[in-house]
Amino acid sequence: MGVFFVEEHWRIAGVQTRIKLRQQFQGRNPYMTKHKSSKTELPVIYSTNSLICEKDNENSSFILPSDYDRRQSGALYDWNDWKQKSLTVATGASKIMERESDLECDKARLVTEGRLNRMMICADYLIFALGEQIHGGEKRLIGTNFCRDRFCPHCQKRRSLVLFGQHKPVVEKWTEDVENTRAKPAFILLTLTTPNCRGDDLGDCITQMLKGFKRLFELKELGFVKGFLRTLEITYNPKRDDYNPHIHVMMGVHESYFSHGYLSQRRWLALWKKSVRRDDVQIVDARRIHGNGQGVGDTHSSAMAGVLETAKYCTKPSDYMKFDEKTGKYSVNDKVLEVLMRNLKGRKLVALGGAFREIHKNLKMQDEESSDLISADLDQDNKFVALYEALWRWSSNSNGYYLSRTTPADPPIDPGDFTKSQRDP
Repeated sequence: MGVFFVEEHWRIAGVQTRIKLRQQFQGRNPYMTKHKSSKTELPVIYSTNSLICEKDNENSSFILPSDYDRRQSGALYDWNDWKQKSLTVATGASKIMERESDLECDKARLVTEGRLNRMMICADYLIFALGEQIHGGEKRLIGTNFCRDRFCPHCQKRRSLVLFGQHKPVVEKWTEDVENTRAKPAFILLTLTTPNCRGDDLGDCITQMLKGFKRLFELKELGFVKGFLRTLEITYNPKRDDYNPHIHVMMGVHESYFSHGYLSQRRWLALWKKSVRRDDVQIVDARRIHGNGQGVGDTHSSAMAGVLETAKYCTKPSDYMKFDEKTGKYSVNDKVLEVLMRNLKGRKLVALGGAFREIHKNLKMQDEESSDLISADLDQDNKFVALYEALWRWSSNSNGYYLSRTTPADPPIDPGDFTKSQRDP
């Protein structure tokens, strides 16, 4: 049989554990398969392709496979790819730091040595809790060292999961509260824009929009809005070399709004022009959220569709990073990255208002900036008991993660019980 511990862990394993593991992974085990690239028979954790191997060096051929993001429609979550993106952005940050080398005060710098170092080592190791046959052999992240930088693509992805995970129960609770009053809840997605601007004017434009948003939602005419979720998004147009800041707002209203007090697109545009104090605004989009094709009557589907839309993060890595299919590598536009870093510094990108804010406070949820990124994709409704812990480390030589060690969880563990401080390599 294939030995799946590193030698030191096998030596310290108890006698009963050794006997148990031998019995479990002998030839009669239906989950024992042969890896195509190896002549050695190796045990495979069911349905995850996470091979447990006896090697403990960077020359190991076992690369961390794509995981499944259980929060958002089963999309592939490629850990190797996200790490490569993060390193690419860190390279761009290093160029910004070089241009700021003549600045004596760290507070005046966008990229300090500490910030760059955190970005470079972001997710250098990953600790997973592994199941075998329980719930299809899941694996859950229980430890890593995220840098938490706003412009790290990997941390951006995790934050979008956090936003969805936090705002989902808020909207569900509001929906339940409204239904208990025998009213019918509904949701509107509002997009507020201004004309594109140059990089030098981006900061002033964002400030103007945020102030305009505050004035807009203080109007008595918008008294029908019971709660809202506001996110700021900025996109970059490389052809024109300009930026488009816009605000997404998910609003909770009563069904009666559509028959009494309904605002047309023209009226929304007039109110936004007045609030943002710009006559050159031409587009405002307000539409009812109908869910994922389930129809107007499906309130839950509508709510989740709105949360997904507003859970997108402020900037898209694709705006300042490109993938070259010929070389198979990413490159970063450090000039665009610098503009975004400079003009988003210290700004609150996500905000809740009205009943949504009160519910968020009553549920005692953390702020998006300080939330736990490790358990961002932990589905509390789909628990499983882990039988193993696996440590993967990043290898700059092979440009991927390699399996460093695997240890049995004895007794079995619940991934939801762990925090980052409890799971360091």
